[in-house]
Amino acid sequence: HMLGWEHHHCHTIFHFVNCVANDLEVSPWGATFEDGLKVQLILDALQRSEKERGWVKVEQ
Repeated sequence: HMLGWEHHHCHTIFHFVNCVANDLEVSPWGATFEDGLKVQLILDALQRSEKERGWVKVEQ
């Protein structure tokens, strides 16, 4: 059967802990700091866009 929501989180946490414990890269199976930064820049642009009521550029 397919994995449920709670099982997905268990696998994600296991992957992260395993990478930390064994000095491995989390990518491509897990999000990196760079991935999080890109998402945050998009979220910041969305907030500015709503506030300014128009298109804004996403910072690089």
